[in-house]
Amino acid sequence: MRIALSLRYFGPVASADISVRPLTIFIGPNGSGKSYTAMALYAFITGLVKAGMWPDVTCASYVASGRGWDAWVGEQRTLATQILEGEFARIFGTGLKELTTKGASSTEISLRVRRSEGIYRYVYRWPPANLQVEIPRCSKPELRKSLAHYWLLGFLQPVVYLPSSRSGLVQTYSFYVDLLLRMAEEVPIRGAGFQGLPGVVGDFLRLLIKPFKSESQLYTRFRDRVGIDVERRERSIVVRDARYESDVRSAPSGYAELAPLGLLLRYGVLKRGVLAVVEEPEAHIHPDMQVKVADLLADLAAEGIYFIITTHSDYILNRIGNIIRRAESRLKQNKVSVYVFKRADGGFAAQRLKTGPEGIPDDEFAKVYEELYREHIDLLYAYSEGRKLQS
Repeated sequence: MRIALSLRYFGPVASADISVRPLTIFIGPNGSGKSYTAMALYAFITGLVKAGMWPDVTCASYVASGRGWDAWVGEQRTLATQILEGEFARIFGTGLKELTTKGASSTEISLRVRRSEGIYRYVYRWPPANLQVEIPRCSKPELRKSLAHYWLLGFLQPVVYLPSSRSGLVQTYSFYVDLLLRMAEEVPIRGAGFQGLPGVVGDFLRLLIKPFKSESQLYTRFRDRVGIDVERRERSIVVRDARYESDVRSAPSGYAELAPLGLLLRYGVLKRGVLAVVEEPEAHIHPDMQVKVADLLADLAAEGIYFIITTHSDYILNRIGNIIRRAESRLKQNKVSVYVFKRADGGFAAQRLKTGPEGIPDDEFAKVYEELYREHIDLLYAYSEGRKLQS
């Protein structure tokens, strides 16, 4: 499966054309639209899943409708337009009008999914909200495969999102479990009103408390690479290394940061074919561990999990660059795409960086190094001149 996303005048992003590879990396300054782009893709996919128009379920949704092909596509397109509007509002916490780049008159988001049976195209524009679709007509093999997916629609999870706040959220696990158990004992709670959580935060917490499957073989990659073990118990999450074991609430911040990724790998939520968005995988962890995380992401991408990561870490970027340069590496250059978000007319634009024998260009970080080095030399010079005057 290959996915391509295009954005025009969406939030801070004036223009972005993203080809999603097994490992896709977004870099750039704060506020340049890296997370906005990742969240747009997440909202688009989850909305299409709910509308029954994601490739895994379109054929079964068509059969269940009992309608002719053209009539079904028209009705489903109208339904999906409404669902997508609600899904973008849920994920971003605001309406479509507020998501249009300031000064622009309209927004367009397009998604192309290439599969063995053909190409699926979705173009979502506003105002007014309108979805255009081009999807291959269902064949008998696809009908049989899609029917199996349809009955599991409530469990279908083609994309997961690990927000930048995940370490703090995973430490609230015990609180939410206790809250749900107490609510279950006291339901119905009349007159109780609850404020909804932001979309990606709520979805992430639901992943933590949903019933998990047995341990996945891919989890051994996590344990071997980062050297810690993560386990979910009845009312707690436990992390351990070779020295000690503790509840995640009292664990080192770096371990709490890595715990969600370990949990989703251990219990089979992250598996081959799933797209995982990971914001700032370097947060709260030492440069040595950042390198190990880069190794882990490369291993998992080579195993068939798709990753989009947003990062400010030159350690991660350079490590991935070294990995794809190795002759024996399973993660080749054509499996990695890197985009830098730079200021452009009307906002920011995503520019693809060329990867080659020299690895991944790190000019964005090099400019900061050069400025710091010049400042360091100036300070040394000023200090030396001061010493001369004093003597």
